[in-house]
Amino acid sequence: MYGLAPLVTAQLLAALQQRTRSSTRTSEKALRLVCEKLRLHHVATIIPASALDAPLRDLDRNARTLLACLARHAHRALLNPETEKVKDVRDLVAFGRPGGSLPFTGISQGWLREAAKRRAVEELPRRRGRGVGGSLRTCVHSLARLSETLRLREDGGQIPGALGRADIEALLNRLGCQQNAGTLTHPSRVMTCRHLTLVLSRIRAMGLTRPGGPAAGLPDDFTVSTSDIPYLPGHAGPSRDLPPQIMRQLCDQLPALERQHGVSIGTIVELVIDTGRRPDEICALAWDCLTRDSDGFPVLIYDNHKAGRMGRRLPVTEATATLITGQQQRTRGRYPATPLDELRLFPALQRNPGGRKPVAGPGLAGRHRAWAGSLPRCCWPTAPSSPGPRSPCMPAGTPTPGGTLLPASRLTCCANSSIISISTPRASITGSAGNAAARPSTGSPPCSPAGTATGSGTRPRRCRTPSTPAMPSARSPSRSAAAPSRPTSRPAATPAPTGSAAPAATTSAPTPPTSRT
Repeated sequence: MYGLAPLVTAQLLAALQQRTRSSTRTSEKALRLVCEKLRLHHVATIIPASALDAPLRDLDRNARTLLACLARHAHRALLNPETEKVKDVRDLVAFGRPGGSLPFTGISQGWLREAAKRRAVEELPRRRGRGVGGSLRTCVHSLARLSETLRLREDGGQIPGALGRADIEALLNRLGCQQNAGTLTHPSRVMTCRHLTLVLSRIRAMGLTRPGGPAAGLPDDFTVSTSDIPYLPGHAGPSRDLPPQIMRQLCDQLPALERQHGVSIGTIVELVIDTGRRPDEICALAWDCLTRDSDGFPVLIYDNHKAGRMGRRLPVTEATATLITGQQQRTRGRYPATPLDELRLFPALQRNPGGRKPVAGPGLAGRHRAWAGSLPRCCWPTAPSSPGPRSPCMPAGTPTPGGTLLPASRLTCCANSSIISISTPRASITGSAGNAAARPSTGSPPCSPAGTATGSGTRPRRCRTPSTPAMPSARSPSRSAAAPSRPTSRPAATPAPTGSAAPAATTSAPTPPTSRT
């Protein structure tokens, strides 16, 4: 760094310190090339993007990426929430959130933009999770649609006291026209109306419509009421869960997941199936997450970040405990010097020299999506409701003769609500239904072959064996006992007589139709 401006030297050192803190390696060759180009072009500072136009043109790809990263770290080192909240494009790192920006440039009315800024400042400390920036950007985009409608007025919507119900009706008609034209989906239209209902009510609750406020004089009828929100139809299917036959085929393919992406990724998916926890919760497990209760039964300790409940205890089976113990041995062998209270059960593979950083949920979703796309076509036997020859196996997505429509075979992945989902709306293997996806659902608590029922936080108790046999969790034949889960379905009604086509009561998993004799 000899010959560089003092400010550039300080900025580079601060940026390198931040890269080292995040366990990112810096190429000495690329850093030397960056310093030579900065010295050649007499750069006085690296923070404004315009100051790096000339050096970036003379650098290769690796050096260009390094210089952009150093400039970004140097910029974020000087961020301040008090100065950042007045900008039209905010960097969420200043508010303690993951990287990303929150732009307000799509709102042209000054009063509406200022109200949106203040509401975002109020909302940021209340949110948890990784998707805070995305949800706020969606809300600001809904306000931008309102701004587009207000720009059609003669005054451009700049005077809040001149607005009224007619402007809201113009917005609603504009959204309906965009939906008919195919430029706006119905869920996006509903979400826009919901966001406007919330934001306009919060503007008044925050006192921004009082004299001296940015929205002073805003009429009370300038609001989107609940009756203005279009109806969003729910899922018409009987259940969100995959059939047990499809579950068995997917569990049989878990060894292929381990061969493609490693044993740790396969273990994460198995734990998601066995416990029914969210993928992010399984990825963030500590190394010492397994313990025993006073009776000697295994208990999983996890953190529910979405609800803000830390140190939750979930009883698990011995097979699941054996799975966790094996992963503990592999992780400890990889990081023998890291203290156990700092070690993660599933450490990240990159930028993680001490094993303190867990596998990220998006990374798990990408690997899981690649595995799901490589699976063979899923199928399961069905029986037609009319007399005729019975097909032993039909491809998924094919209508049966007089029977039901099988789920489509294309598999996708969702990292938060479900680990595997098919292309039909909201059908998933695991989600809020806990472990109900790993077995056919019944109204009674999950039972083991020995006739014991387990529930979250309770000891096993005797129960009546359900009429539908339980399916082994994950892929191991020895895991016949169902893992404890949260009850999510109503008790099943009395089953229909044999041969009857009457469907059973609504449960968390569809029951294949029975054949007529």
